[in-house]
Amino acid sequence: MPPDAMSAVCVRTPHGDMWVAALLPLKEPTKANSRLVVLHVGEAGSSVSLELGPILDTRLSSEGSLLFDFDSDGHEEWFLRYDGDRHLLMTFSRGRIGTYPHPGGVIERFADTDGDGRPDPVFRYEYGRAVGCADTVQITHQHTGHTQATGRIVLDDRVVQSRLRAECPAPQHGPFIASAGQRISPASVRCARVWGMSGDEAVRRIVSECAAWPKGKDCTSPCGDFDVLLTYAMRDPPVKIL
Repeated sequence: MPPDAMSAVCVRTPHGDMWVAALLPLKEPTKANSRLVVLHVGEAGSSVSLELGPILDTRLSSEGSLLFDFDSDGHEEWFLRYDGDRHLLMTFSRGRIGTYPHPGGVIERFADTDGDGRPDPVFRYEYGRAVGCADTVQITHQHTGHTQATGRIVLDDRVVQSRLRAECPAPQHGPFIASAGQRISPASVRCARVWGMSGDEAVRRIVSECAAWPKGKDCTSPCGDFDVLLTYAMRDPPVKIL
């Protein structure tokens, strides 16, 4: 471990290697608080490191971290969250460390969602902020990808399509307000977009169906979260049902 580390977390793999992430003092003053450095230490004590630049964190935590040999090469990859909403997915190969490839987006966590023994990534996508019926909220969307048997992490394949069809079992052709008193949910708007409804069409329907209610002023109305609904309508989902 670097002697000047301000904070560090380490984990030993089943093969005797060790992953270390450490926060080091800044070389020059910036708006950041520390430098993030990742090390891989071999069983014999040899090590390689990679500096990932200045970050805001002053302390690291191993909460939610994961060790798994995604590519079956005998070296476990390491997943670690930091800076609140950022992540590392590090790999060691041929004496070097680097980031393990994935389609993009922030990985919230890993979970074996299909029972095949391989952890699947849950991605988070930021859609910006919108005014809800009670407060301004950060709009986010979660999408579960799939880790294939080859170790490749994908956003869309047969497994993901099957999962989407279970979450959104029927295409949305009718109005979002299907019955009197029903509230329009962001999930129904998302499912309409997942089934191929265009953003323009989703916005048009929401505006039309919500014309009778004050927008964003009555949390009990079907359209209390009007701006939130429009935000979901305008953003393309990462994957659509084919």
